[in-house]
Amino acid sequence: MKNNGDVKEYMKNVEMRLTKEDIRVQLVLFGCTRRPSIDCLEKIMITNQIDFIQSYFGQLLEKKSDDDLLRMFRLCSRIRD
Repeated sequence: MKNNGDVKEYMKNVEMRLTKEDIRVQLVLFGCTRRPSIDCLEKIMITNQIDFIQSYFGQLLEKKSDDDLLRMFRLCSRIRD
């Protein structure tokens, strides 16, 4: 089973990948491909992993890991209906 450190690292990795993808689209691809590219990445790395990400909410709250809770909020708020 994964531990609390895994979710912290995973969330940091997701933020980094989203930032890199956004930069890559700006530098290499047409602007119209930005949203579909980011949507795909968000679905794979956030929506499909939401149970794993949210399962550590209580632990992060107990440890008062404000930076990680903020990161979790930012990632979860990217999910669209």
